Formats: sequence, C-alpha cells, structure tokens
Amino acid sequence: MNMEAAASALESVGCLFCGDSETDALTRVRDLKFFTPGEFCLVRCRRCRLIYLNPRPSPAGIAAYYPKEYWSESVGELPDVYLDRATRHMVNAICRRYPGGRVLDVGCGTGGLVAYFRDRGMDAMGVEPMARPAQLAREAGLNVVTGYLAEAAFPDDSFDVITLVDVLEHTHDPVAVLAEARRVLKPGGMLMAKVPNISSLQARLMGPWWFALDVPRHLYHFSPATLRSALSRAGFRSVFARALPGVSGGLIFELSTLYWLRGLLLARRGITVPPVDERPASESLDGQVYASVPRAGKRAFRWCLRHLAYAPLSIENAIGRSVAIVGTGMK
Repeated sequence: MNMEAAASALESVGCLFCGDSETDALTRVRDLKFFTPGEFCLVRCRRCRLIYLNPRPSPAGIAAYYPKEYWSESVGELPDVYLDRATRHMVNAICRRYPGGRVLDVGCGTGGLVAYFRDRGMDAMGVEPMARPAQLAREAGLNVVTGYLAEAAFPDDSFDVITLVDVLEHTHDPVAVLAEARRVLKPGGMLMAKVPNISSLQARLMGPWWFALDVPRHLYHFSPATLRSALSRAGFRSVFARALPGVSGGLIFELSTLYWLRGLLLARRGITVPPVDERPASESLDGQVYASVPRAGKRAFRWCLRHLAYAPLSIENAIGRSVAIVGTGMK
C-alpha cells in the first residue's frame, strides 16, 4: 500500500479497555523520525486514563509507516536503549528461574533478544511480523517465524517464558496479544513486557518532541497503571508493572532534543524534507542541523546533552518516573 492510500485508511477507535469514546485530546504530533505525511492526535480516555492514537493507521495500512530504514541490519545485537541494565537484570533472572526453558520473543526484529537467551542456554525462538528482519535473523541461524503471534498458531502451553520488549505499543489490540501469549504459556510460566513510560518525567517535559512517542507506529502509550490493567484484562495473575531505572534515559533525552531541533528547522523550511543520497529524511535533516558545527563541536554538544542537560533529569530514576516500564504476569 502506498503512503497516500495508507493515509486515507486511518480508523477511529474507542478505548481499548472500556470502549468509551469520551476522550481528551492531549497533543497533535508529526512523524519526526521518517517524516511520513500527516498529523496524528494523542487522546486520553476520561474513564480509564489510557492514552492512544486516534484516529490511527488501520491494520492494512500500518506497514506503509515502517520504511526499510526502520529495521537495523545488525543481527543479534542489543543496544542499551533496547535492553538497558535494569531490563537485562530481569532477563538474566528469568534465565536463572527457568534454566534451559523454552522462550518466545514476540516482535523479535532481527533476533537480538533471541540470541541473548540462546547464548545463556535457553531454548529460544522468536516471531516477527515483518519479513525483512525475520529473514535476517534466520540467515544468522536464529529460530524465527515470520508472522504475528496469533498467526503462528502455537499449541497451548508451549513456552516457559514469553517476552515482548518494545512491542505492545505497536499493536492494534495489546490485550488480545497478551491473551494469546497467555494461552501459549505453560502453567506457572512468566510473561515479561517492556514499554515506554508515557508518565515519565521526560515525556512530560519534552511533550510532542519526546522520542518514544514515535507516531504513528506507537499506537498505545502506557503508564505503570495502564500496563497493569492490560495484563490483568488478559488474564494474568501476580501482575507487576513499574518504571525501572536504566541507562537509556540520557540517550532518549538526546534524541528528543534532536527532534526538537528538527522541529525548529522544519518551522523555517516547511515540513517536506526529501531524502538525500538514498538516506532517510531524518538523517538528511540531522545533517542540516549539524551542518555548521565542527566535528569537535558535535561531540561536545552530545556530551553536554547527556552529562549536563540530562543530569537534573536523572532524578527520574529515584522517583520512579524513568523512561521505561517493565511488567510481568504469571499464568
């Protein structure tokens, strides 16, 4: 589907939790990562407080908003922003609790977490809806199935552990995805989900420039309370969800600041920024943002953002308002 057709295929939805259509509009956001056309509205349900995109790309049209540059060509690598120290600690704890157990990573991309589990003695596999990253993972020798979780049609009680790292926010029905994950978990099995924290200090400070909004690819935006609600609605017990301290906050703050700088430049030059030399538009614009800055100045700029500008925000870890939430549930 081309971009014009995808834009015309937007759908309006009610709240996933209660079905209510009474919402408050929070902000309008553009895609400052890949500059796909359109402006998207974030709304919050007045009853459940769930924040979501409305209207949003339909299931048939969402793929048009994932250009080929979205997927890393690196296989089996886990950057800190994907699996930071706190989350890595939980993953290692899972390996100790279920030694040699069968693990499924849902939305595994090119298989970084699958490889991480495999290297620690787990029987690990992944499922990935996008064909290209799934193919790259298989070429690297990883056990990865192409398709959505429901399409994979795993038998009941198949896995000891299921992980969804930075996945639920991309799905059209997170509760249905969680319920299907629960079905294929063994009794006593554990699900772990990691999502961006819309109630984080950074999200409130950066507003529409916050990197983790990632419209229109992120359809839902969770707080610890709404993630717990999603897990409970899917039938999990012993539900846990909280913002965990991590090392990715500085990087996300840097990227959010870059989004803000992009926005300033866009305001001067107009919204359309074409790719240059087959690079995505975001990289082309970043080159313009930094065009007059010497290389040493760029390094100083990045250092100041991470170590000086972000330093006051490091309090977010201490007060439980960090940028990522990890939730778990038992079957």
